[in-house]
Amino acid sequence: MKIFHRYNPLKIARYVKILFRGRLYIKDMGVFEFNKGERYYPLELKISGIST
Repeated sequence: MKIFHRYNPLKIARYVKILFRGRLYIKDMGVFEFNKGERYYPLELKISGIST
């Protein structure tokens, strides 16, 4: 899991593009999961969507 200390869209996009799938943490924003190198979304929303 990569930890970003501040929200920097260019660095995050580069990281997501290289790995294609995984998780990252942005300080003060939380944990995000990305898939297929395209999108990242908050992990809490994904978990709450499954449980309902």
